[in-house]
Amino acid sequence: MRNRLRILGGILTLVFTVSVAGAQNVTFPNDQREVDGFSALAIITTSENWLEIWRQPNDFDVKFDTPNTLLMEQTANIIVMFSNPMTEDGYANIFCDFQVEERDGSIQGSSDPTPCFTVKINGPIGNLYLAGFHLGFEGEGPADLGLHTFHIGVTDRIRDVRVPLTVSIEIVEAGS
Repeated sequence: MRNRLRILGGILTLVFTVSVAGAQNVTFPNDQREVDGFSALAIITTSENWLEIWRQPNDFDVKFDTPNTLLMEQTANIIVMFSNPMTEDGYANIFCDFQVEERDGSIQGSSDPTPCFTVKINGPIGNLYLAGFHLGFEGEGPADLGLHTFHIGVTDRIRDVRVPLTVSIEIVEAGS
């Protein structure tokens, strides 16, 4: 029986409305894009306390551990942030979706677009906001070794634009 990459989480039911106005020097090596003025980014982090890091005071530079490789049975999380959503009466309407791509190009798992930030914006729309989405994963066995690719869509339903993001990480044996 073939092992599959273990998906530990998906769409969060809790939406975080924290903004980081002073965190302009965010350091991470993953995907960030803009479509028609709406920006989104996704990062893979091994920081177990990523939410605690995010919730630091606004003058704190947000820094997550963002390795290029993940050791077998080590847990990582993909987190999604966005900026400059259109609003209606102060409310944003952001949806997230994802696909997990196997090394052979087949799709292991996916989700339809699901609300991930549908609350009133508390602060300037240009701030960086954490979407109520994260995907936790770990490699469980030898079949999981190698490169894994995650396609994430972040859609501003009011602006009617989708920002496609792609992040990848290689799972390796411990000691590699």
